Amino acid sequence: MAQMDGEIVGALTSEILQALSKADSVMSVDTFPHTPFGSLKAALDRLSARSMLVYEQVEREEAILEYEAENIVSNRSHEARVFEAVRKAQGGLTIRVLEREIDDPNVTKLSQGKTHSSDILANLKKRKLMKMQKFISFRIKKGPKYAMKLVKEETDLSHEMLASGSWKSATLSEWFRPLPVCLSRSFTGATIE
Repeated sequence: MAQMDGEIVGALTSEILQALSKADSVMSVDTFPHTPFGSLKAALDRLSARSMLVYEQVEREEAILEYEAENIVSNRSHEARVFEAVRKAQGGLTIRVLEREIDDPNVTKLSQGKTHSSDILANLKKRKLMKMQKFISFRIKKGPKYAMKLVKEETDLSHEMLASGSWKSATLSEWFRPLPVCLSRSFTGATIE
């Protein structure tokens, strides 16, 4: 599973770099709308650690319809359904007959009280027709070391690298940064394990 996650993040890093090649800044919600949050965050952290990009988290709250509200959207409001049933009856209806006519006892319960609140969102929350949901996205920009490809960073120095001097031009991982200062001195007869 960990290997699969690593492969997903690896592929995603390439997609992010590709998207940044077309624009200096992108919004994750627009560019990667179906990408799981964890995978996207891991890819961004990986690229950010290499200074290939910078990103900031953007939070927003959005009103989301509850199941009952979605039903209202599909089948009209409670009030409209009650009005239609009463209009058809012409002689008036009892609550019991109205419930049977509409085939939904919740409609008559909610339709008995009217709300005149000026704060529509508060009213809808109170009636449990909507909820506020937090969405997190990222504003992604090119970093100082932006490149189209990830450069392999060396995490180990081999005997061959030391003997050939290729360590001097190798890209070393962040925790290796002070090491070249030590290695720039001559180590005759010394061994490094």
